[in-house]
Amino acid sequence: MAGKTGTSNGPKDFWFVGTTPLYTGAVWVGKQKGGDMPVNYYSGEVNAPIWRRMMELAHAGRSVTQFTPPPGIVFDEAPDPGYLPGVKMAFLDPRYRDAANTTTEAQAPPPTVYRETSYARVSSDPGL
Repeated sequence: MAGKTGTSNGPKDFWFVGTTPLYTGAVWVGKQKGGDMPVNYYSGEVNAPIWRRMMELAHAGRSVTQFTPPPGIVFDEAPDPGYLPGVKMAFLDPRYRDAANTTTEAQAPPPTVYRETSYARVSSDPGL
């Protein structure tokens, strides 16, 4: 499993995105109408357990599956095995012939240009 936490300034938003060989999911915790969350909340303490339970339910009854590394990945000991005993790190093998080759579109369409506009309330809006 692999995952990443995140917290916005304030703190206003907490998120955790994680993946397993079978599923990828994200958990967002925040206030729908805005405002700061308690300052003693952290994404790893709030969101990660929610994500874990979500994955436990999603994986129920399934066989344990390992990630299949893509071609060109090699593993080596962590730089400080005394601090991270038994931890292997993944590296891109510089000898891998397709390591830096990426497909690009020669005739890519021009990017979409967005412009700022104003919003005019409509009196018939049911949300008002």
